Amino acid sequence: MNREETKSRCADAYSRDIVALLLGDSYHPGGTVLTRRLADHLALAPGLRVLDVASGRGTTALLLVDVYGVRSDGVDYAAANTALARGAAQATGLADRAAFTTDDAERLPYDNAVFDAVVCERALCTFPDKHRAAAEFARVLKPGGRLGITDVTADLDRLSPELRGLAARIADSRTLRAYAELLVSAGLQTPSPAG
Repeated sequence: MNREETKSRCADAYSRDIVALLLGDSYHPGGTVLTRRLADHLALAPGLRVLDVASGRGTTALLLVDVYGVRSDGVDYAAANTALARGAAQATGLADRAAFTTDDAERLPYDNAVFDAVVCERALCTFPDKHRAAAEFARVLKPGGRLGITDVTADLDRLSPELRGLAARIADSRTLRAYAELLVSAGLQTPSPAG
């Protein structure tokens, strides 16, 4: 299967109602509590412009607009998710500060250096070309902008040998150190990884 097919299948799976029932509206472990921790860590404040990559049905972007007063753009590969996110923005009265578009995280449809922050929750592990996506995050961030990622990590040394192969295949998760190296190779600065 080529990269475009992989992205299409993943996007299709995440746009299905059954996935929302299984994973909840936020589509990631930790839910909106983790999103708020991430936003606090990024020091999000009113007036900042934030990009939510792999925005799904808009849960994160809309929370950031509503609670933190930011202007948020969301981009998702699945048109069905984008339509649902737009509908949610309209329904909550946040459409004037939240825009959603269907496009590819590996080819973001934005100019250079336009966002104060980029967030990507529980999605980087699903991107076929993580290096390209990380380079895109760096490209669209303003100088001094901040990137916040929540994702599944794999600590293969802690797993029994029979589970290591399975864990490595779960959405292509990486170790914390490997994610940090990926981001540094895209020109981003990272804190020292814990593991």
